[in-house]
Amino acid sequence: MAEKQKTAEELIKTIVTKLNEIADVNEGWGKAVQFSFSDINVGYYLKLAMNGTVEKCDKKPASEMRVEDAEGTVILDVDTLKGILDKTVDPMEALGKGLLRIEGKMDALMKLAPVIM
Repeated sequence: MAEKQKTAEELIKTIVTKLNEIADVNEGWGKAVQFSFSDINVGYYLKLAMNGTVEKCDKKPASEMRVEDAEGTVILDVDTLKGILDKTVDPMEALGKGLLRIEGKMDALMKLAPVIM
């Protein structure tokens, strides 16, 4: 479990870096998205600043995350996100197989598309 938590931390850092690299795409949005890891009960809340960069990244137990705290929540396990980021897992296929769930506004989660696709 500790190894998967470490991997989750690294994956979220990668996502934050990628979001910051495409800050111009998300400029003016200023909302939040969440990642909830179902296999390790850990979640991450990512708040984007108006300039498009990630201004806040909070970690907490996934069981304490509330859908209404963010515009959208991605629910998956660590291995699925790792596969998506290293391009060995197709996000749409993962969605179809139930390995990836999305809650909230789809337009909000489209902000993540350049990062995970």
